[in-house]
Amino acid sequence: MKSYFVPSFKRTIDAQKATQFWDQVKAIQLETWKDSYNNSNLCDGVQWGVKVRTDFLIKKIEGSNDYPDGVFFVEETPIFNQLIDAVAFLLDDKNFLKDFEEEE
Repeated sequence: MKSYFVPSFKRTIDAQKATQFWDQVKAIQLETWKDSYNNSNLCDGVQWGVKVRTDFLIKKIEGSNDYPDGVFFVEETPIFNQLIDAVAFLLDDKNFLKDFEEEE
């Protein structure tokens, strides 16, 4: 399994791209995701986090070996991958995680 470390960063995004990104985020109902997803049955694995901040929403979500719409899946779920795709669109970089990939 791949692991990533992506440092926090801020970007200013033009209004049209931000609107399209937010439409994607609304489609996956990010605002309804729990604050934490944790599979305590595993001692090692994948930890992840995302923080979205706009004029009308601040949402911080973290996970450890579990994902939204998952039943203690260790693998990413389709809805989680839609979030990754939305971020890639926003950054205009389909391979944005590749730069942070760690070898196992």
